[in-house]
Amino acid sequence: MSDFLLALFLISMLGMLLGLIKPGWVLRWGKRRTRPRALGWYALFSIIFFIAFGFTIPQRNKPSTVTEQAAQVAGTEEMKPVAKAKPPENKPGVSADTDAIKNTVRDFQTNILITVQAFNGSMEKFQNKARKMGKGATAGDLYAALKDAQQMARAGRELTMRLEIPKDLPQEIRGYLWQIQVAFRESFDKRYMGIGAWMDYLDNRKPSVEAKATEYMDEAKSWEEKGWEICKLARRAAGFTEGKEKLE
Repeated sequence: MSDFLLALFLISMLGMLLGLIKPGWVLRWGKRRTRPRALGWYALFSIIFFIAFGFTIPQRNKPSTVTEQAAQVAGTEEMKPVAKAKPPENKPGVSADTDAIKNTVRDFQTNILITVQAFNGSMEKFQNKARKMGKGATAGDLYAALKDAQQMARAGRELTMRLEIPKDLPQEIRGYLWQIQVAFRESFDKRYMGIGAWMDYLDNRKPSVEAKATEYMDEAKSWEEKGWEICKLARRAAGFTEGKEKLE
């Protein structure tokens, strides 16, 4: 059906062009066969067939996981997809069992760990470029490495905020996961702004800009540390034994 409508659309476009040359070729009705009438009729046909064609186009598949969407945002393959937190399967009116709660908390925090590691990897690339300044690396290389790290910070924020917090979890654990989201969102936000400030510093070399960049990165580190502390509380509340409160 879509092929047929596309053919009609193309024929209508051809009719518009022929009508501008000689209206009698395409207007086989009415007494007034003028260029404006030919243009008007076939423009109308083109619009109708184009809209109809649009409705018949099959929808493309969207990314299946949140991590794949965030990797597209970053424009890099550094971030590998992992399973996102899945709601425990429970009967109505029955709370999630202990193993399901543990799996949900573990998957939730693993996704965040992946994004943090991906960002740290992009910053290591920048640091390697900085160490090679004057030995093959240029200021342009530094700027490009910072740009990649900034994109990864933005992707990390996107992934963190798209993680789902199942509604059937105990209220205490849901609260911890929400606090974890907030902490890492703020951490990635500060990193994004800090890297932007460092890029500005490469352009103007102003001490005030350098100080602002350092301030942003210190705040990002503080928010990340807070996030990991809340992760420990969430794992403890989920029933992880002492010594297994950190991610494996």
